[in-house]
Amino acid sequence: MKSLRRALTLALIASLVLVVGCSNKDKKKTAHFQKGMEYVTQDKNKAAIIEFKNAIQADPKFAKARYQLGLLYLKEGEPGKALAELRRAADLDPDNTDAALKAAEILFLGKKTDDSRALVDRILARKADHAGALSLAANLDLDQGDLDAAKTAIDKAIAADPKNPRLYLTQARVLAARDDLPAAETALRRAIELAPKEFQYRQALAAHYIATRQLDKAETLLKEAIGKFPDSPQPYYALISLYRHAGKPDKMEAAIRQGLEKFKDNADLHLMLSDLLFQKQQFDAAREELIAAEQLSDHPLDVKAALADFYFRRRQFDKARKTVDAILKDNPKHSRALLVRAKLLVKEQHFQKALTILNQLIKDQPNWAEAYYQKGLAHLGRNEMDLSQQAAATAVKLSPTNADARTLVAQHDLMNKDYEAAAREAATALKLNPKNFRAAIIFGNSMLETRKYDQALKVFSSMHDQLPDNTEILFNRAKTYTALKKPAKARADLERVLEIAPGHTPALALLASIITRTDGPQAAIDRVEQQTATAPKAEGHQILLGRLLAAAGHLDEALNSFRKAMELAPQDPEPALLAARVLTRKGDDKAAIAAYQTLIKQHEKFLPAYMELAMLQEKNGRKDEAETNYRQVLRLDPKMAAAANNLAWLIAEKPGGDLGEALRLAMEAKSAHPEDPSISDTLGFIHYRNGSYSLALTQFEIAVKARPEQGVFLYHKAMALVKIGKIDEARSILTQVVNGKDFPEKPQARALLEKL
Repeated sequence: MKSLRRALTLALIASLVLVVGCSNKDKKKTAHFQKGMEYVTQDKNKAAIIEFKNAIQADPKFAKARYQLGLLYLKEGEPGKALAELRRAADLDPDNTDAALKAAEILFLGKKTDDSRALVDRILARKADHAGALSLAANLDLDQGDLDAAKTAIDKAIAADPKNPRLYLTQARVLAARDDLPAAETALRRAIELAPKEFQYRQALAAHYIATRQLDKAETLLKEAIGKFPDSPQPYYALISLYRHAGKPDKMEAAIRQGLEKFKDNADLHLMLSDLLFQKQQFDAAREELIAAEQLSDHPLDVKAALADFYFRRRQFDKARKTVDAILKDNPKHSRALLVRAKLLVKEQHFQKALTILNQLIKDQPNWAEAYYQKGLAHLGRNEMDLSQQAAATAVKLSPTNADARTLVAQHDLMNKDYEAAAREAATALKLNPKNFRAAIIFGNSMLETRKYDQALKVFSSMHDQLPDNTEILFNRAKTYTALKKPAKARADLERVLEIAPGHTPALALLASIITRTDGPQAAIDRVEQQTATAPKAEGHQILLGRLLAAAGHLDEALNSFRKAMELAPQDPEPALLAARVLTRKGDDKAAIAAYQTLIKQHEKFLPAYMELAMLQEKNGRKDEAETNYRQVLRLDPKMAAAANNLAWLIAEKPGGDLGEALRLAMEAKSAHPEDPSISDTLGFIHYRNGSYSLALTQFEIAVKARPEQGVFLYHKAMALVKIGKIDEARSILTQVVNGKDFPEKPQARALLEKL
């Protein structure tokens, strides 16, 4: 009995301990939560966040605390953290549809539409007429192009909550997508009627007018709003944005200064004026406005980041770096400062480091156009053209008035030889910023490539008037004069380029081509030699001279020039490759092979060296070595059809060669270049070795049809004809081949003819 009483006593004590522990935990979490709510009412967000975190630490399943923490993270501009807390709150308390809806909205803005849809469906399953969820469902349907479903959803939402002005914004968006613009305007006016004291609905109507190019209506509406909302700077912001969109800098400045007369301590207006003054190249005044904004702002680090960006754009990179470092010391996650740091890294060609920052910024703020633009530049620096083009296009989609992003898109269009698109984007960039030098160059080059030479000349001459000593402008104008067949004027511009920049090889190359046509190759060689003496360290000049000398048959002198280029730029494989080619032309295959092998040791991934070495080894009977190098080419570039074709031939020719592998390689080459007669010949030879003589004959006939003068193709066709019993036709072809030009297999052809 004693032991039983003792056990009961221990159990009672344990249960009391648990009760007391739970009670203490509940008291602790409640105290932290209540304190957090007090801080919320006092706008002390950071202190409130700490209290809600403490409440969650006491009880990780405390849904109310997680919900409030998520709301605070939204206020603080941290959507990633907000999403995590709101989703958890919604999971813990399914009745908290607001938590689920806000999480769904964050996911929607982050383009995670499937996850957003799942949360919306969950809300609607609990409450089918939930107006907020129905409105978000309409936006999801709209983004997926289902306009009927979008209209149905928003109509249900308005039926459930007809006096909610926010719903009419979504309705206007749906109606505009259905091209019912008058009805969209009516919806926006209904929102204004329901909330006449909230400016955002007038702003939405103004945006509708801007989108439908009714700029006068937008201007009138926003000017009226200035009178209706005398204590708010928001109408000024919207009017300034309208003038920026319309490309009216004078009206824009007037609106900013009018706003500053009323809101002289408004940091945002000072920032806008600074940006405008910068565009007008009034740099000292722009900096003064930034300093004023920093003193007035409730968020001085934000303004300091704008100052860092100012220094960057002024090419005062040390000041920009020091300012960014100071900001990030106070706040390591300051997004604007991180963006400027990324811009500095792009400028310094540390592209991967820049991308690490930019990818995180975009993850946190998916609609940040400037971050996408810098990402485009970083990918361009890494020669990742598709990624660069995608990022630039996204930047333009997010910010259609970003002239720099449009210029990057235009540059990609130019590189892709879509000259009309390049001209269109460059022209838009120039309209947005008439002083955009790069856009003007792209536009001029687009005109040049589409043979609109007069327009190109007009562009480059106008730029030359503004920047008379800019070598890029002079060079492009020289290209235009060349296209217009005005060699004297082209030569004058090119000589000026070389006077300003003696090492400008593209200008020298164009000048040499003009001199070759007008005065002959030796005159071009003389001029290039003269310039080489003027700029003795210009590797490109030596390469150009070597090419000209080789073309003229001066092989020893050409070899000397290429070797000088190798000394000037040992990291560049091109001059060594050219030198090896000259040795091949001189007939010194042994020295050429050695040169290629040395080049490969120095540049292990330089594909042309492997390819040319393999071809030379094959020619010299070193077929095993050639096979090894062809295989290396295919490791570096599996789609290199010439290497696949040559390797297939070597394998098929070799006794006991793997004809299956040879056939696979030849088929891959054929798929890449179906019209190449050499590949047809190889494929025919493999079929011949396999005993498939009819298939072989078909491929040989394709090769002969493409190149009827090629003796080796005719010989191979004759071989197949013999095998299928067409002796007379084979004899006729072989007689033609034996009496024609020499080719490596001519002795075998003669032997076959004699046998027949």
